[in-house]
Amino acid sequence: MKEDIVSVVVPIYNVELYMRKCIDTIISQTYKELEIILVDDGSTDESGKIVDEYEKKDTRIKVIHKLNGGLSDARNAGMKEAKGKYICFIDSDDFIEKNMIENMVNQIKKSNSDVVICGFYVDYEDKFGNLIKRETRQFEDKKLNMEKINIELLGMLGFAWNKIYRLEFLRKNKFEFEKGLSMIEDTEFNTRVLAKAKLDLERGIYNHYVQRHRETLGNKKYNNFLELIIRSCKCREFLLNKWNVDEKKIQELKCIDLLSSVKNYIKIITSYDKATFKNSVNKLYENDEIKRVLISKENKSLKDKIFCFLLKHKMFLALKIYYKNKN
Repeated sequence: MKEDIVSVVVPIYNVELYMRKCIDTIISQTYKELEIILVDDGSTDESGKIVDEYEKKDTRIKVIHKLNGGLSDARNAGMKEAKGKYICFIDSDDFIEKNMIENMVNQIKKSNSDVVICGFYVDYEDKFGNLIKRETRQFEDKKLNMEKINIELLGMLGFAWNKIYRLEFLRKNKFEFEKGLSMIEDTEFNTRVLAKAKLDLERGIYNHYVQRHRETLGNKKYNNFLELIIRSCKCREFLLNKWNVDEKKIQELKCIDLLSSVKNYIKIITSYDKATFKNSVNKLYENDEIKRVLISKENKSLKDKIFCFLLKHKMFLALKIYYKNKN
């Protein structure tokens, strides 16, 4: 009896150095009934040629070449072409364990869910591609326990690449990734999806989310970063309200979420020129929600208190030194 087909959508843009490992781990899955859709989103390196090579090697592979439209647009293009019963999205600079899809399919069938979420590794590589540190993100319980909800769990819910979705459910509800978002596109997507979905968890750890020296959020300039982190926080707040989480817990998580995002942003903009850095810091403190987090006393470590003090008083040089020493 033929197994249900799983459509695996891989958005690809200028990742010639990393994509072969990603595609090879998909091809070698223990679950063989795959439709592998490689979406070349207008790459200017050799990525387009590489996907064409793979299409000739494996009949399960379908290549889409399109003009650059961003990550959301590439995922949507793959989803539109998908013919499987289930669908998953794998990022082209990550890779997966060989039993990921088989175990995820078994779980979604067993639970009759619309979405199943799994754990993942965070792999840190040096500039030579060597693994220097590995962290794990895994569910402790077999079911989503809102009494134990924390910021790490909320993050796991937001990613697109640690999930398998029932394709009919996505299409029936007309779920697509919002075009034009430079980041948080998966958080925004999953906020809408999970609010309606029957959800189940797979405690296995299958995806390798690779952090390496390359052009990413860490060294790009996002002029609308502030708006995006506020929106991301509101997405998570919406889900918490939907799942009837205690209001005090919601505010606590919101504080942690925003502070984490602000710290990340400051880390990024330390590489900006002096004038842009100062302007970006000033804009942060002008936002009422950010200001509330900085002056609040909720769940802050000593390091966080020092950071908030420096930012509150706009001690620009001290902020740069803080991150230089920290990293």
